[in-house]
Amino acid sequence: MSIRQTTVAAAASLLLVFAACGDDDSTTVETPVGDIEIDPNDVDASDFDTDALAEADDIGDVLDATGLETKASAMKSAMGFDDYEMVDDKTVKIFLDEGSAEDGGIMDCMIANGVVDDDETVIAVYDDGEVNCRD
Repeated sequence: MSIRQTTVAAAASLLLVFAACGDDDSTTVETPVGDIEIDPNDVDASDFDTDALAEADDIGDVLDATGLETKASAMKSAMGFDDYEMVDDKTVKIFLDEGSAEDGGIMDCMIANGVVDDDETVIAVYDDGEVNCRD
């Protein structure tokens, strides 16, 4: 199995863990960037395009096969922000306890924009205001 196939398989497995149903409240997954705690109740399995997941060739394809709420939940675990709120099916607000709107949310928006699709929007909310990551 090539590195690319292994990466896709690992990413797909991780995303399926997000969608898992069960009584367990959370699971800790070891990743190269550290442990991520996942609450399977945070994500609805219907948020996945299973046909697209089956045809995924790389991690970008895996991310494209997931809905914005699943991506927001993954960003919450990876970035460590407090919470998120779905504004609509293409826009999510993420609530950060560090950083400043005055600084333009540069790093947070770079990370968020790398995860979401071009037609999806992340709004970073700080104590001093909001930043639309698409601006």
